[in-house]
Amino acid sequence: MLEYYREHWYWAVVLLALCALTLFALSKAMKISARNRADREKFLAESKYENMVRAEFRALDARSAEQAEPKRLLDGAALSLQAALEDKADMSAAFLELPEPQQLIYALYFFFEDATDGLSVFFRRNGKPLTPAALRAARLFFGAEAVSLVEQTYAAYNEENETASLLPEEVARWDEEFAALAVPQAALPQIAAYIRENWEVFQ
Repeated sequence: MLEYYREHWYWAVVLLALCALTLFALSKAMKISARNRADREKFLAESKYENMVRAEFRALDARSAEQAEPKRLLDGAALSLQAALEDKADMSAAFLELPEPQQLIYALYFFFEDATDGLSVFFRRNGKPLTPAALRAARLFFGAEAVSLVEQTYAAYNEENETASLLPEEVARWDEEFAALAVPQAALPQIAAYIRENWEVFQ
């Protein structure tokens, strides 16, 4: 056998190449499998959390809402609205029929979800009527510096604003500056207070 491969050395090269390709394919398959498993586990954990906070929110009354943790109160309110809107044939039209407090809280939930990947991500992924509602919410709940960044990013991604320019380096800088402000942590207490003040609207 060894003598054969000495005389036909190119077959040995082919076999080694095939072995290397097989090992590479197996390695890729294992990585994909691990990533898929992690994605599945993340999805299940998120679904479990969403179902839990929706159930908690439905069980709250005005008194118990005073004791609710701000993040779970926001999530519960928004996810309950999401469940109701999903049954509508035209979600955008149904959203516009909601009272202003519900529009602001719903928009804030998705704003915070997307903005974890960058302020601009929310405005890239969404449009009207969600983005104007998020802008109004920002003006109500965020500090002046954060509001300015949201306004600039909103204008940059607003297709109706012909005077705005979309420069990648500027957008990246706004994302960094917004992330450094830790807006959700600063705004959540005021947002929770707003939900409690408008409790009858969310029931």
